[in-house]
Amino acid sequence: MRKRGELIFVALLILLLKPFSFSYGEDKNYQVVYFELFGNAIVYSLNYERTIYRDFSGRVGIAYIAATTGENRINFLISPLMVNYLLGSSKHKLELGLGPVMFIGLARIRDYDRKLNFKFLFVDIETEPNKPVIGSDISIAVTGTIGYRYQPGKQGLIFRIAFTPLIQKKFGSWFGISLGYRF
Repeated sequence: MRKRGELIFVALLILLLKPFSFSYGEDKNYQVVYFELFGNAIVYSLNYERTIYRDFSGRVGIAYIAATTGENRINFLISPLMVNYLLGSSKHKLELGLGPVMFIGLARIRDYDRKLNFKFLFVDIETEPNKPVIGSDISIAVTGTIGYRYQPGKQGLIFRIAFTPLIQKKFGSWFGISLGYRF
């Protein structure tokens, strides 16, 4: 089941970054690059978004978190992949989005004398006492966006603030705030 989810994630990513998109009339395929604090990737993310069709856009983001203590090292890669719909006229928009977010955790643990069960977000890595471990876990959750977006007509600064829930076995409430540039 995990392999199937990974394949779907990669296929959606390839389609999102495909070099052409549909355009309608005078509309262009605008692109947005922005930094999001908290939000769909929990802590922070750098994001790229491109208009797909009219008010629909695709988004891919990435976040990296690392922690080191002694000889132990834990790394996380978090990547939301979303389809957004913008509703409204002029510069003020309601943003609605939905998609998967992938959590990848890698651990190298050498310095311990007890069993550890490391859980962070949706990643779960378990170790045995006195045995060095290089472990990994991949997990996919569903995330959404319901929020406000300020964006200029053709290019310029954008601002976003949104409710960004995560669902994987449980429902988690979260929020995000973003600042970026549209071109």
